[in-house]
Amino acid sequence: NELKAPYTKEEFEKQLQGRKLSADDLKSQLRRDLSIKKLFNKEITSHITITDADVAGFYNSNKASFNLAEPQVHIAQIVVTPAPDPNVHNLKNEMIYRANFVLLVGMDIFFMGINIAFFAILYANVTTIGGWTFHQTMILIGSVGLVREAAYLLFRQGFLELGDYVRTGQFDALLVKPVRPNIHLGFRHVSLTESLGEGLMGLGLVAYGFAHVETGWLAVPLYVAMLGVSLVIYYAFCLAINSAVFWIVKSQELNSIVYTFMETARYPRDIYRGLGKAIFTFVIPISLIATTPASVLAGRRDWGLIALALIVAVGMMSGATALWNWSLRHYSSASS
Repeated sequence: NELKAPYTKEEFEKQLQGRKLSADDLKSQLRRDLSIKKLFNKEITSHITITDADVAGFYNSNKASFNLAEPQVHIAQIVVTPAPDPNVHNLKNEMIYRANFVLLVGMDIFFMGINIAFFAILYANVTTIGGWTFHQTMILIGSVGLVREAAYLLFRQGFLELGDYVRTGQFDALLVKPVRPNIHLGFRHVSLTESLGEGLMGLGLVAYGFAHVETGWLAVPLYVAMLGVSLVIYYAFCLAINSAVFWIVKSQELNSIVYTFMETARYPRDIYRGLGKAIFTFVIPISLIATTPASVLAGRRDWGLIALALIVAVGMMSGATALWNWSLRHYSSASS
């Protein structure tokens, strides 16, 4: 009856036909299987007794076979929400609010236009600034836009939210992640609208300036590489500044400092002298962030400057990481 239960009479007969059995054959097979099972339990299983001492003895005698490395388990999570999450930064999510998207991009382009107009007025009265021509300076301004856009794409948004994570206790969850909290926090969000207009304008200015200087295409790979070095310096500077958030909590004000200093990166490094040049090279290295890559593309390549940028990048990254780790040791959970 248990075998027949899942099927209708016709389906059960089809099952028998498929196995080439009749109902009597099936009954005989079941009786034989039950008889064998009863005999096995009576003559074998009932005579087997395993005590806890037997289990412990077997384990102690075969410990080596139990020392197996556990397989690594990778857990991935895909979260689908019924409505756009304002904390999720991606092009589709940000373009849902088209007016906001267009306004932010438009504002970036507008303020970049003001900077271009400012330098155009300056160069209407002078030939060079710190030895830089107008078209070379356009490469410099464009490089600042590219570095800032890359920073917003990679890590800036995470640092902007650091204060909120510390204040609300969400930072505690980052401490148990398998990735260092500064890396996980910095690279967990991507913001496209914050500096997209500036990045597009920056790319256009670099192309415009490059078309008007006598520099070969072979300089482009080195320019891209130095943009990467500048991005490392920028990240290290952000990391060092945001190390103070464990005491101040408000990270918006700290990142305003970074933004303000980046504004001055639009000026050639050659205009600085004496103590100011040292400060803006080794303490607040904004004189290197745009000038170093721009000088490569503008036909002003200086191997000494390139070496200096590499040294500062390594030194800043090492110092900022040490400062972050020291600050992290003084962090107390929001729940404590």
